Amino acid sequence: MACAMVFAQSPINFDGILSEGEWEKAINFDELILGKSFFFGTFNNIQLSDKFRLSPSLRYSEMNRLDGNEKFYKGYIARLNVNYQFNQNLSFRLVGEFNEFDGKYLIQPLLKWNPNPFTIFYVGGNNNYQFNDQFDSYRLEDAQLYMKFQYQIGN
Repeated sequence: MACAMVFAQSPINFDGILSEGEWEKAINFDELILGKSFFFGTFNNIQLSDKFRLSPSLRYSEMNRLDGNEKFYKGYIARLNVNYQFNQNLSFRLVGEFNEFDGKYLIQPLLKWNPNPFTIFYVGGNNNYQFNDQFDSYRLEDAQLYMKFQYQIGN
């Protein structure tokens, strides 16, 4: 089953709301057992202004034995993309995600400068947080910083 809806309203535009859900037979590859899986997802774009856009999404999935006596897995992944376009050449994106399957948070900031079609510069990072029972809070598990500069020389 799939459903797609599009709303337009001033001053906020809902560019698209897509939701889908389905039940189907599937294989649990951990034990190679046939089961019944359910998936529901919603993927949205909300244009708050010409420069500012939010894109929240939610994916829920579970799988049970065919007889329903045992649940193999159940969980969701919630994600929010925030995009801000300062001008034609400069933009910022922030991605936040929570994965209930492994209990981790992910944060990814990215600054992009694209002054012409042949030049681009990125700077960004990844931060992964895991719940720490010892401290009863989320702690930084790993982080990465990256940068890319690309310039085409000649034709």
